[in-house]
Amino acid sequence: MNMKQYFIIFSLLVLFSSCNDDPNKELVISFESASGLEEGDDVVLREQTIGEVTKIDLDDEYRTAVHIHLEKVDRLPRDSKFLIGAGSLFSNAVYVIPGKSKSYLRSSDKIIGSEEKNLQMNTLINKFIDKLPEPAQKEDTIIKELRDIKQEIKEGNEKTK
Repeated sequence: MNMKQYFIIFSLLVLFSSCNDDPNKELVISFESASGLEEGDDVVLREQTIGEVTKIDLDDEYRTAVHIHLEKVDRLPRDSKFLIGAGSLFSNAVYVIPGKSKSYLRSSDKIIGSEEKNLQMNTLINKFIDKLPEPAQKEDTIIKELRDIKQEIKEGNEKTK
């Protein structure tokens, strides 16, 4: 073979390898329960959607295996955490808390996630509050201040008794 043939073969190999999806963008996270999570739900990192849930089934230990595809990131640190939380009022999401490890997750890694009920509730409450019209937020603040004043008065009355 001459140099021109080697160049053509090398170019074709590079072309075909760049067309293949990176297998490390496909991860499987094992959860005790993935209640409410569905295929198509978002994978979220710092309030940005970075992927989606592609499949939900059972793993070898009869835990819920959530398959995700990362679209907007190439890799995640090995010590990243995966949590299920509320994505909206009507859906859930897989939340990623990135780790600090210099090594990265691979599709063959066994990843254990956790379901955080507080994350779900806090996310829902925050999203609801953010969608309130401005006057409703002000009224809520006024009510809270009035309750605080009432509590201070009550505590002051108890001290004088």
